[in-house]
Amino acid sequence: MKNDPRIRNVLDESLSSVHFDARDMHRVLRAVREQEAPVRKPTHRKRRPLRLDFMVAVATAALVIVPLSLFALRAQRTATSKITTVAAHGVQGAVSTEKPDGREDVLLATPLPLSTAAPGTAGAMNEYDAIQAAHACFEAQCDTTIFTFDEYAVDISAAPGEDGAPSSYVVTMQSIYGNGCVFRVVVSAQDGAVISYSTPRLATVPAALDRQCAEVQAWYDRYGEHSFTWPLDAQAEFSRRYEGGMRRMPEEGEMDADAIAAAAQEMLTGQAGSNAEDHTTLWLSLYGERAFADGVARYQVYCIPQSDAGDLPESCTVLTLRASDGVLESSQILPIPSL
Repeated sequence: MKNDPRIRNVLDESLSSVHFDARDMHRVLRAVREQEAPVRKPTHRKRRPLRLDFMVAVATAALVIVPLSLFALRAQRTATSKITTVAAHGVQGAVSTEKPDGREDVLLATPLPLSTAAPGTAGAMNEYDAIQAAHACFEAQCDTTIFTFDEYAVDISAAPGEDGAPSSYVVTMQSIYGNGCVFRVVVSAQDGAVISYSTPRLATVPAALDRQCAEVQAWYDRYGEHSFTWPLDAQAEFSRRYEGGMRRMPEEGEMDADAIAAAAQEMLTGQAGSNAEDHTTLWLSLYGERAFADGVARYQVYCIPQSDAGDLPESCTVLTLRASDGVLESSQILPIPSL
């Protein structure tokens, strides 16, 4: 069969109308290559396991940051403390605050010399240095014959300055005997100088004897309802803790308790007759110098008439004799409930 020349002529005319340049050729080749290239799956980076040393570092940082944050919050609260302090070093005068028990806690504004600061504390102070400065202030200002520094529970707080660093430390010392005795010292954080301190008397002399206190009541449960009937050493220790050391033991050069009792018994015998010794029981208390305005120590002898029932009478004779020589200074009848 012969080819029809008309068909060939039609095909030639169609092909002659197609324009196929170099750009078209590159497109065709690129399409062919893309179809032939293998399909690649998306790749993911392999996750690295957590390193142990990294976890330890994070835990350590948490242990450091959390306490520091709590300390900063506590220091911020200290700035609004009820303690009235002196803002500047050289201010004279005194600032007082009223305490719940009615006592006036006075912060003396006159600073102490730098010699009262902890030794070797050049530059910024830390809490330990501040406590040492407060210790020195306590030794210089308070009556250490009643309490020593070791008989206080010590608490310290920092007052932050404008830059956030401590500008001062407030050291609070509270008696461990629950008697309400407190001593506060404000120490400069820059040089350790004592800016102010509370009334020294409040550090050693309780405002009043609290019979509701469990520690106090334990003494009465052990020795009896009336403290003048206790042994002299028990009276002295109780008075040191809860009365500001008004009563004490005899010292060298003073008459002892036996000599005073014999002198008091002789006085009673001379007043009431020879049978007075058989009907009277003597109890003694020795009041030290701080108990009297003239600074003279005295015995008080409580002469209790004996009762067949064994109960204490309503009143008794109280003799006051000087501790130094046993000289009688007074004799009075007092109601026992008031003693």
